Amino acid sequence: MPIDIIRPRVYIADMSNRDQTIEDQLRQAIQAQAGSVLGLAKTVKVSQSILHRFLNRERGITLATAARIAKVLGLELVPKVRRPKGGKK
Repeated sequence: MPIDIIRPRVYIADMSNRDQTIEDQLRQAIQAQAGSVLGLAKTVKVSQSILHRFLNRERGITLATAARIAKVLGLELVPKVRRPKGGKK
């Protein structure tokens, strides 16, 4: 069973709202690309059922799957830099 993504310190470089989870950013990108979910599922080598359940917020996906989806959609996953609270910048 895949490990769900739990608020990773990663965001998609092309997305304007970096406060959203990577899952929400991927969902938006998948829905915006207007292609078939079946075609995307085949391209990233994940079952159509898993992709549909991800889009319907019924399950998460692994970071590896997220990276494959991002690559196919022409997106870049970028580590999110966190500054220490109350510390030096």
